[in-house]
Amino acid sequence: MDIEALRSLVVVARTGSVTRAAEELFVTQPTLSRRLTALETELGVQLLVRTYEGVSLTKAGDALEREAESIVARLDALPQLVKQTDEAEDKRDVEGPAGPFHVMAQAMLDDRLVSGFYGAVDGALPRARGAD
Repeated sequence: MDIEALRSLVVVARTGSVTRAAEELFVTQPTLSRRLTALETELGVQLLVRTYEGVSLTKAGDALEREAESIVARLDALPQLVKQTDEAEDKRDVEGPAGPFHVMAQAMLDDRLVSGFYGAVDGALPRARGAD
């Protein structure tokens, strides 16, 4: 069972027509019919009832379509999820950590040294801030 067969079933169920579904999926009607027939053969059940008015789902077809719709939607969402995750990771790499930080310094350290350290951190990690 492949994702294109499941996607085909979902679109056929939504459109109620193999011809309209084929147009929407950018495949020929015979190609789409072969996909659906292969899916029925693989599962050993009839999924669609074909009539002159279009197609409708059998009970088995309806059960599969509900699950297939969820699977197809999640699969279609994966590229965006991966892209967002990658962009967030890139952003962290560029901006570095955010939030307060504390520096423990001995009293005898020159204030200019500590001040210079804060300046360097501020330049390198603009979202970080020294805590009071």
